[in-house]
Amino acid sequence: MASIANDELTERSGVVRSTGLLVLRVMVGLTLLVHGIPKLGRPGAFIETVAGLGVPLPTVAGILQMAGEVGLGVALLVGVLSRVAGVLVAVMMALTWAIVHAPEGLLSKSGISGESAVLLGLGGVVIALLGAGAYSGDALLAKLRKKA
Repeated sequence: MASIANDELTERSGVVRSTGLLVLRVMVGLTLLVHGIPKLGRPGAFIETVAGLGVPLPTVAGILQMAGEVGLGVALLVGVLSRVAGVLVAVMMALTWAIVHAPEGLLSKSGISGESAVLLGLGGVVIALLGAGAYSGDALLAKLRKKA
């Protein structure tokens, strides 16, 4: 009887974990897309902004940022290559915070500075550590590989 309770508890915790990871992936993925898609409409303007920040190779950095926000956003929404995407999001957001927000300090005159970069980066770290969960393209691909 105790083993049934333990099995049920284990199954429930897996559902809760996978649901939490799905919510996190969707939140991080959508936020990246909401930031990235508008930049694709006016890439030159974004690259000028990057250049104005003094970033070396602003064209390369701007293109990588736009591609990262859109490409990694889609990867996280679908849940494919999630651990790699998580690492890349964490690195991209750490660089974004360091270059754009850190010079203002944690508390700028306009309020908290760079909290979205920090939260997205931490979301990336969690996804990199835990993976995408059962409700993802990664899990589906793993099941298909087992059947093959």
